[in-house]
Amino acid sequence: MQQPVPEPQRFRLHSPKIAEYLPRAPQSVEETGLPFPLLQDLVLRRLFVSGQISALDLSRSLHLPYTGVVDKIVDVLLHDKLAEFSGGPGFGRPYFDYLLTRRGRERAREAFERCTYVGPAPVSLELYASVVRKQSRETPRVGKADLERAFQDLVLEEHFMERLGPAVNSVRSMFLYGPPGNGKTSIAERIANILQGEVFIPYAVEVDSQIIKVYDPLVHRALEPLPAMLGEFDGEAGEGDRDGAESREELPGLRELEGFEEGATLEYAMPTLTFFGDEDTEGKAGTVVYIEDYDARWVLSYRPRVVVGGELTLENLDLTYNEGRYYEAPFQVKACGGMLLIDDFGRQKAHPTDLLNRWIVPLEKKVDYLTIRTGKKFEVPFDLLIIFSTNIDPARLVDEAFLRRIRYKLEVKDPTEPIYRTIFRREAEAQHVRYDPTMVDYILDKYYRRSGRALRGCHPRDILQLVVDQARFLNCEPEMSRELLDEACESYFVHMEGDPAQRPPGPGVGTETSRAVPEDEVESLLHPQVRREPAR
Repeated sequence: MQQPVPEPQRFRLHSPKIAEYLPRAPQSVEETGLPFPLLQDLVLRRLFVSGQISALDLSRSLHLPYTGVVDKIVDVLLHDKLAEFSGGPGFGRPYFDYLLTRRGRERAREAFERCTYVGPAPVSLELYASVVRKQSRETPRVGKADLERAFQDLVLEEHFMERLGPAVNSVRSMFLYGPPGNGKTSIAERIANILQGEVFIPYAVEVDSQIIKVYDPLVHRALEPLPAMLGEFDGEAGEGDRDGAESREELPGLRELEGFEEGATLEYAMPTLTFFGDEDTEGKAGTVVYIEDYDARWVLSYRPRVVVGGELTLENLDLTYNEGRYYEAPFQVKACGGMLLIDDFGRQKAHPTDLLNRWIVPLEKKVDYLTIRTGKKFEVPFDLLIIFSTNIDPARLVDEAFLRRIRYKLEVKDPTEPIYRTIFRREAEAQHVRYDPTMVDYILDKYYRRSGRALRGCHPRDILQLVVDQARFLNCEPEMSRELLDEACESYFVHMEGDPAQRPPGPGVGTETSRAVPEDEVESLLHPQVRREPAR
């Protein structure tokens, strides 16, 4: 009986060409690129965990085709008396249930002693490297309009934005430095939002019969296929059934390379694709693409973003061999095709020099080297935007050799006084507090100019949040009154000897007004209707 043909998957993609780099489903055990003993162990462990399972459900669990792959593995298990039939809900071998014999359970326990991984079958290292290198061609390019849209909720200097655009387009490396509280992490998050598009992530990769788990639902956001629409796709349909269809591509068959060399691109059979024209359905722009007969060992994901901070250690940058006797991919592999942000760089447990030395080769060569327990060292692509963010002076962290490899060094400075006022106004609107510019004058004079405290971009948001909290406690409307602002600022600011945010008073705090405003002048700004007589 012929196996049912699965429906094609329908996706809306920002980067539709990415679908061309997805391999076709393997048609035989050999085309999986995996050793047969590894595939047999995967089936044995799945049968052991499930108790009994149909061949089709086994196929879905392993993300491998039944015909030509799973059926061949099951045939070997049946021949070796490791599994047996157990009826089933339908007719034909794909619908039969299978369970392990006593001998099969013993073999399954042996398989669990080697590795406990139970999940989708891995892809070969060669195929993984090839797909990553191919899909790197589709990294989006950012224009000025894209940058302005992504950063419309932040207030930054125009010169900084002009330098940021080329840095994002480089998709290589970036160093964000400057005082704390000025939005370095927020900038990095918006950079990740700019990197639109999709990438294919394998569930796992096989190296020397060892399994390395790559897909992480905490990092990768898988695309959900669009719901199938009646009559929208038919393998033999005419033009009347494909409104808006632009092209149908029947791509070539498998052409294996003789060997895999560094930097080489593996050729493989492609799935059948149907590209529909740019659409704006359900309010979401993109190109709708149908993909059928594709390798289900890959997940179509939005470009990943990984953020690590003070918890980062050198061990996190290498393969992690867990209790299940398989490996977990490091941060930089999970972030491949997207962005890796190392926040608070210089505050990790590992010495900054050791961490930097670990990145020199990947930043220079765009490849990384990992090692499994057998001692085998192998190469993986290093295709991601890596951002180092720090509050510490870069001169204290890195040497010239490393800085040379960081293409862009961007300083996130303290806001000027006009920018500070703009941030305060925006935050007041966001937190539903009526904005009063005279109260900002009052804060600038009393809590910045007099103490020599530096302006920070986060201060307006934090102060207004405290105002709202205080108003809720007093059961009154939040407003920018002197009483509420004083209470908020006294709670927020702490005077500490040697605090770099409290530099000596003098020019430099603000660009429009560098002199301290006398107290009676502040009063006249706050209460213009009251006239004060000069002191006699």
